[in-house]
Amino acid sequence: MNDAKIRRLIMENLPNTPEGQASKIYLKIAVQQDASAFSENVSGDDFDRNLSWLNSQQCLVVFQDGFVRATASGLNRYELINKY
Repeated sequence: MNDAKIRRLIMENLPNTPEGQASKIYLKIAVQQDASAFSENVSGDDFDRNLSWLNSQQCLVVFQDGFVRATASGLNRYELINKY
């Protein structure tokens, strides 16, 4: 699966509310399950690389406690919410 599709799956699996967050472990499993529905595979390295890229682009924030939260910028960029 290409990086753009993996990034979209990551963003789509995050809660799209201002206080919503997901654990990194949950997010990885959800992305891998969604990819398998398309007969695709997302390795742990692919997931980590794309999660890091989204973090560097300020689409989401990865906290030290293992939770991930989407930013308003990221939700808008991936057209997942238009209230911000």
